[in-house]
Amino acid sequence: MNEKIILAYSWGPEEVTRAETLIYIASTARNMDLDTTIFFYIDGVLLTKKGVPEMVSEKVAKGLKEALETGTKVYACEAAMRSKGLIKEDLIEGIEVVGYNTFLDLALDAKTVITI
Repeated sequence: MNEKIILAYSWGPEEVTRAETLIYIASTARNMDLDTTIFFYIDGVLLTKKGVPEMVSEKVAKGLKEALETGTKVYACEAAMRSKGLIKEDLIEGIEVVGYNTFLDLALDAKTVITI
C-alpha cells in the first residue's frame, strides 16, 4: 500500500500563487506514487465550484482536472460549502463533499497532512 498524504487547502481564489503551489505539490505527490488527497475548506472550497479554477489560472484549472483524472481524491468541506452558499450541484464533477469527521478520519490514517 502506498503512503497517504493529505493536502488541506483553505485559501480563496484570489491567492493564485498558493493555489498553483497546491497543484504542484499534488502533482509531485502523485508522481512519487503517493496516495494523494486534497481537502478544500474555509475559502478554499470556492476553488471546487464549476468555472472558478479557470478564472484563477490555466495551471490551476488544468492541474485540478488532471488530479481528478489520475485518481487524486478531492474533497470539499460540507461546513465551508454551507457558509459559502454552495450545494453539491455547484461543484466540479468528481469532487466529493465530506464533513470534518471524515477529514479527521482520513488525517489519522495518513502519514502526512500538509496545510497550504
